[in-house]
Amino acid sequence: MAHLQTYTTAAGAKRWRCRWRDAAGREHSRSFIRAKDAERFAVETTRRSQLGAHYTAPRETFGSYADEWLARWRAQRRPSPSQYESVERNVRLHFAPLRGLRIDQISAAAFEDVIAELAAERPRTAQHAHEAGRRILRDAAGRGQSVDPAIFDLRRPA
Repeated sequence: MAHLQTYTTAAGAKRWRCRWRDAAGREHSRSFIRAKDAERFAVETTRRSQLGAHYTAPRETFGSYADEWLARWRAQRRPSPSQYESVERNVRLHFAPLRGLRIDQISAAAFEDVIAELAAERPRTAQHAHEAGRRILRDAAGRGQSVDPAIFDLRRPA
């Protein structure tokens, strides 16, 4: 169960902190500038912990989820500027046909078609795009999105 508390920063600004424990018992916290955002996050966190394996995240488009994933990946992994640029370019350019679709609407066939079209001209780029797309969708599945499991069985282009 998540709970909220208010605090004041050193600069005198008012903030809200949401604290919760995960399934392993580790404590986490996240700070917010607006009270509404903190309340919304606390409700969603509590809902997720109560539903457990039955939790389904709100539906998102592939494009918006991929952008959020890139930001998290950059903050957590701290890739070199060239590596980040390469992954970002693969996601932005090569998955353009999928960006407007909700994640639950992406079939294995649609994913494979995008990769196959790219592989016809640029096989190595297709391999990198395939890996980036699978990473994004695996993360989405881990965060409660409904992802076609057949996508994870697709082989990397040769």
